[in-house]
Amino acid sequence: MNEIAILLVDDHPVVREGYRSLLERQPGRRVVAEADTAASAYAAYRSASPDVVIMDLSLPGAGGLEAVRHIRQWTKALASSSSPCTAARLSL
Repeated sequence: MNEIAILLVDDHPVVREGYRSLLERQPGRRVVAEADTAASAYAAYRSASPDVVIMDLSLPGAGGLEAVRHIRQWTKALASSSSPCTAARLSL
């Protein structure tokens, strides 16, 4: 079974640590990146290419919903220029 790569996004380090601890107890799950702002979430998504994003929707500044919108726009653009297999993996 392949590992599920996870990006954690929350502005509270203790919350991210709690999620990391819970998630990594389960076999087949690995946190590949963390972020504390919408901008760093978008950058982390682009660099880490996670399978799943766990996002705090009430981030300070540009919120989690704005980060999700940016990620979806980027993945749609990437999917339209990629192979069908990549496009299926990236669809949200």
